Amino acid sequence: MALASDGFVNPSAKVVKKSLTRFADQPYGKELFETLKTEFDQEVGRTFDKFEKSANRKITVIGQQVNKLESNMAKLVGHHEMVAAEANMHAIEAVDDERREKKILCQWLNGFMVSASHRLHLDPIDFAFARFALNMAIAAEHIPVQKMLDANVPTFLVGMLASDNDVVLGPSSIALAHLSLHDDARIPICEAGAIARLVAQCKEGGTGSPAVVTQLAKTMASLALKGENRQRVAGEGGMEALCELIGEATEFQDYPRCTNGARAAATSAMVNFMFKSDANRKLLVELNGIPAIVDATVNNADSHVIEQSVRALGNVSFNQPYTAAKVIQCRGVEAVNSALKVSDLRTDARIIEAGLICLTNLCNSEQNQTTVGAGEACKLAVHVCGHSESPQVLKAAARLVCALAFSSFVNKTRLGEMGAIHTMMGLCRK
Repeated sequence: MALASDGFVNPSAKVVKKSLTRFADQPYGKELFETLKTEFDQEVGRTFDKFEKSANRKITVIGQQVNKLESNMAKLVGHHEMVAAEANMHAIEAVDDERREKKILCQWLNGFMVSASHRLHLDPIDFAFARFALNMAIAAEHIPVQKMLDANVPTFLVGMLASDNDVVLGPSSIALAHLSLHDDARIPICEAGAIARLVAQCKEGGTGSPAVVTQLAKTMASLALKGENRQRVAGEGGMEALCELIGEATEFQDYPRCTNGARAAATSAMVNFMFKSDANRKLLVELNGIPAIVDATVNNADSHVIEQSVRALGNVSFNQPYTAAKVIQCRGVEAVNSALKVSDLRTDARIIEAGLICLTNLCNSEQNQTTVGAGEACKLAVHVCGHSESPQVLKAAARLVCALAFSSFVNKTRLGEMGAIHTMMGLCRK
């Protein structure tokens, strides 16, 4: 009996085949051969089953490891893409910042050079000074102020104010204006000698550039926010120079240096000078600065100029019957009433609030209350209380009603006839 072969040849198979063939030649060999063959087939099947299970387990583990590797590779690639995207974004931001700074530098420099001033020339030294000052103006927002003070930046910038070139004077003034926005820098700027040079350039005979004058006035306004500087800047000629600037007749000038921007900045400086300073309020009266501010309130169409002028009239009148009487004498009440009447309750809330506060400050004596109430103040206060939707404006209007009626029986009667009680009760119910 021959043993079949499937063509698979190895030494173990040959040995098994030889043994089985030998048993097959015996008398009992056929049955034994069949039995051994069956058991051999079963054992081979079990062995293959074990091998298949083991192979499947290993294949499964390998598949899981491959999936994990793919996931890790995807995360790694995603991380690198995110890092690359962030780096690209930072690079774009850096380029944009650099481009923005260059654009700002060009705009500022062009703003100072386009003026009608005759003091324009540009050599390498002047350009270096101008670029330095403009860089300091930009840096004032980003660099710690103490670092700039330690480097004596205010001294350098103040020194540039002595230049006769507006291309240098303008950038140095705007840099000082930006630096003075930091409270810690205001006293060091004054200590560096800024007041005398600011005053000299603001006076007639100084710079003729409106852009430069505006920055000089803004610098003085910012310096006056510091209590220690307020009296010093005003006393060393700051208020006098700005009074002259505000009062300049510009309508007949071909190239006026006191534009609306310059006048608004100068008037804003006046507001700051007189904040919590009775001496500066009286100084403004002595300098005869009230008529110019009243004129700006009535005859100027710029909303910023009107707002700052009204605030200045309110500050000079605060808690000072003498200065308030001077404002009334210069027709300041009529000017403020005029500003209130032409203002829109929805869009000019700041002007209306400032005007109401100014009228309230003017009512600091019984006589002044009666004088203010004799005009249109009572009517305007009641109207605003009944129609405004701004909490700040309503608060200012209610205070004006209280001030008008505080000790003036004439005003009490006027307000009662105008329906003030009904209006105030309606305001309380809101």
